[in-house]
Amino acid sequence: MNKISLLTIKLPQKATDDFMDILRKRKEALSKVAGVNIEYDEEKTREAVLKSMNKLFFYATGWKNYPEQELTELIEDIIAMVYMGKGFPTNKNVFWKAWMRTSLGYLIRMTIARMKYNRKENMSALELAILSGTNPSNVTHLIKRGTISAIKDGISSEWIIPYEEAEKYLEEKRMAFTNQTAQ
Repeated sequence: MNKISLLTIKLPQKATDDFMDILRKRKEALSKVAGVNIEYDEEKTREAVLKSMNKLFFYATGWKNYPEQELTELIEDIIAMVYMGKGFPTNKNVFWKAWMRTSLGYLIRMTIARMKYNRKENMSALELAILSGTNPSNVTHLIKRGTISAIKDGISSEWIIPYEEAEKYLEEKRMAFTNQTAQ
């Protein structure tokens, strides 16, 4: 089993651990600052959170489909919870970069990338890298070589990859993986 498969299998559990850690910190902060004591059953809460993380994971990996509105609400709730935490600056770009280093952030970004793909929208090199299980610099290298067609938006310095190019690249990756595992 390769490294990507090991990460992928454990992603919902690691994202749940991240979320539970944030929840514990909220509880401690409210108790310390406002004298508010929140009680919850840690085991039942963990089970409910894992169920939600699995839902995001199965959608993000393309294994199951769920109503996008339901997923969007779940993502918004998670982001609201995280934004209240220490260590995440209010600057959105810096926030996303810091958050991407966590399993929870990666799962959210993976789900958002899948939503864009399912809606047949253009995506960034980072989003295509997330969906394909590769490094963003690999996607950027393929763009510069002309293997993947992309344009740079005049406003940002991000590569914008048309849906058709993303679909073609992901299909090639799927075929290569299928051929590799068949041997």
